[in-house]
Amino acid sequence: MNKIKVTFFALIGLSLVLGNISVSYAKIKPRETNSQFYRLEQPLPLKILVTLGGIGLIGTEVWWFLFSRTKPFKKNINKHT
Repeated sequence: MNKIKVTFFALIGLSLVLGNISVSYAKIKPRETNSQFYRLEQPLPLKILVTLGGIGLIGTEVWWFLFSRTKPFKKNINKHT
């Protein structure tokens, strides 16, 4: 169970780091049209890392909810009441 916690927190830490990197490397292009959105250019390695991080987190969630083995809950019932 300890390995699962370490892996989980490592993935969360990685996603936070990648999120901060993506904000710091974002470059705003000058506006070419009158649209309300700006186009942000991101470096290709950063796009790949963010995509792989997202796929990893989705895979972790799928594993957690569908394939992890949990102990069944046993309710203690006292018959002396």
